[in-house]
This record gives sequence, C-alpha cells and structure tokens, in this order.
Amino acid sequence: PSHTKSSFDLSHQTMPKPTRNQVFLYVPNLIGYARFSLTVFSYLTSSANLFLVCYTLSFVLDAIDGIAARRLNQCSRLGALLDMVTDRISTMGLVMLLAVRMPHLMPLWLFANILDFVSHWSRMYSSFMLGESSHKFTPKNQHWLLTLYYDMDRRWFMMLCCIGNELFYIWLYYCGFESKQWLWGNVLVQMVFWGFVTPFWALKQLLNAMQLHLSWVSVVDQELSVWKEPSTKRLS
Repeated sequence: PSHTKSSFDLSHQTMPKPTRNQVFLYVPNLIGYARFSLTVFSYLTSSANLFLVCYTLSFVLDAIDGIAARRLNQCSRLGALLDMVTDRISTMGLVMLLAVRMPHLMPLWLFANILDFVSHWSRMYSSFMLGESSHKFTPKNQHWLLTLYYDMDRRWFMMLCCIGNELFYIWLYYCGFESKQWLWGNVLVQMVFWGFVTPFWALKQLLNAMQLHLSWVSVVDQELSVWKEPSTKRLS
C-alpha cells in the first residue's frame, strides 16, 4: 500500500492549536510517562511477581496510548517520541538484565540489543530524510514482510511479533528468579515457549535486520538522488 501521513502529523489536524503545556499533558503522553516509570521500577524490584506485573502493564499500555491519541484527537510528535524511546529502553534494559543473569549467552544478548537499537534508529533517521513524519511508512521498494509488519490495516501481525519478542525476554527473566525456576519443568510452558514465543522472537530479529538493510539503502539512494555531477565544460 502507498504510504500516508502519520497519525501524529499535526499539519492536518483541525483542532485549535494547543499550548506547550497542554501537549505535555495530553492523555497519551501521560500514559507514556507512566509506561517509562513502570518499566524502570520493574528493573529495580527484587520481586518476580512485581516485575511481571509492572513490565506487563507497561507493555499493555503501549497499545492503549495509541488508541487514546486517536480517540481524543491528541496525536503528537512528543507522544510518538515517547513511544519509541520507551519501547527501546524497555527491551534494551531487560536484555541487559538477562546478560547479567545469563552471561554464557552474552554474545546473543549483545547482538540482539545492538540490532534492535541500530535498526530502529536507522529506520527513524531514513524516514525523516525522506520527509516522512513516522518510521511506520511503507516505501515502494520495501520487502513484503516489512510492509505487512508496518501495515496499519493489519496490526495483528505486528502485534504477534511484538508480543512474541517481549514474552521471550520476559519469560526468560521471570523464570530466572529462584522462586520461579520450577516453571521450566512444566511441559505446557516448554511447548508455548519453544513452539510460539521463540519463533516470533526469531522473526522479529529477522525484521530488524531487514529494516536495518532497507534503511541504509534508503539513505544511500537519497544521497545519490541529489548528487550533482561535476561540470564537464571544455576549455576553449
């Protein structure tokens, strides 16, 4: 599908121009502050159950803030920035905790963290270079899998990938608490983790790698499109 204006592009909104403080106090932005606080608190607690509640609630609020922004006509670029920053901090922080708890898998956690951060930052940078106000646009040269992932009319695919990715990290960290290690002996838990969660986590890493490659291609193509050839005038 052809790309359209982002939902937080303020140029098309018909509401009266808000003040700076009003934007800071938009309901979806307040939800963003709450998400950030819940995420940080979940890292600091030594309680497995409290970690699970706080981190999961932050993840669920990720869907609610977008709904609130559209329903209340309170879409903003600050909200989009908060959403992206909180998403990256949530995943990166949890992966860092896993690296401490499971140092024998340090190369895997390091690779996953770098890929997640660099791919999303590159996507955002290339989007703004092309004049887009959101990284969720769908350029014509984009692979069909990425187009499906960012298709706002088929959010179920993005939702499954994100849920699988987050559950992968949440479950490993949660079951790492001494009081919860018995869960690994549960056959149903093993089936869900290896049969559903892990494949979607792997797919999310593939999508990150694809969007990283596409972003770099877009940056180079954009530079070449405005390249000025040197003058070839002959000397008389």
